[in-house]
Amino acid sequence: AFSQDGSMLASCGVDGSICLWDVKTRRHLRSLSVPSDRLLSIAISPDQKTLIVGSQGIKAYIFQLDTGDCIQTVENFDIMLLALAISPNGQFFTTNSIGGRFGLWSTENGELVHALPIPRPYDGMNIRNVSGLSDTQMNSLRTLGAVDR
Repeated sequence: AFSQDGSMLASCGVDGSICLWDVKTRRHLRSLSVPSDRLLSIAISPDQKTLIVGSQGIKAYIFQLDTGDCIQTVENFDIMLLALAISPNGQFFTTNSIGGRFGLWSTENGELVHALPIPRPYDGMNIRNVSGLSDTQMNSLRTLGAVDR
């Protein structure tokens, strides 16, 4: 993720590492880490004071960039976070998880402000009396929103 002014780049890895880079000089500025978690998404606040990373371990970590401290761990996700973004005013961040939930969160305290389900292709489809499908296929349909009523 780039900072709003393009001067800083933040990267994250599946080993829990976070690196901050100066874009102009290509120099490494700082390393941060999250123990035992695979990081998949990252965002820098517009004022460059906050960094948020999302993980496969269903957590988001909020870092204070001037100190490098993790100031908040948010653990209210259903399945791994695929993407996140910070609002232009820096007060909120959004998440999109593989489980189909879009969340709007407070950057200040990590509280969920609003959650929206993302429509799935088979939402509400009744598969109770369906025959000829394997258990794997039935589970795939459930994952995509089908129900056994």
